Amino acid sequence: MKPITQARDKLQGDYTVESYFGSILPTLRAMQRKLASFTPTHTASLVSALQTGLQKRFGDILNFDDVHNNNKMKAFVVAAVAHPYFKVRWLSTSLRKVAEDLFLAEVIRLGESCCRPQANDKADTSEDFYSFSRPMHEVADSGCKVEPLQFLNDPSHELEQLRKYPVVVKVFVRYNTSVHQLLYRETF
Repeated sequence: MKPITQARDKLQGDYTVESYFGSILPTLRAMQRKLASFTPTHTASLVSALQTGLQKRFGDILNFDDVHNNNKMKAFVVAAVAHPYFKVRWLSTSLRKVAEDLFLAEVIRLGESCCRPQANDKADTSEDFYSFSRPMHEVADSGCKVEPLQFLNDPSHELEQLRKYPVVVKVFVRYNTSVHQLLYRETF
């Protein structure tokens, strides 16, 4: 039952990459994948019980089918994507777009003040014969999306990477409290 013990050890680690809220969902999904790929001979009932227990306890955050209507699931996804170590690497290709969209929406929501278009963002229509100007909300949205998209495409996976992306830092800080702090709050 190595996947279970590895996941527990990672989530209980002392202030490592895995000690943030954003590591919970990738860790649970990795454990789920490892249990599904495990082919036991004598312990099939144990593996089945572990899979059932995992689904019973965490099914509401492991199922992406209703992610847009599940605020709890959204928080787990945004926290994981905002974490430089995980981003969208932990997701299958089919789910990456969903996670990126949730993350971008949250960056835009939290970074609204940083993303307001400046006066120089407006198209100069005096020399634009065809008047292909974009509406201001499109200019603002595209400005807000540049930084998080650069973050997602940045090959670095270190926490220091966040220094280059101030709007992403807002999302990271909002969603990535330390797991140790969560346990401390639950104790008292």
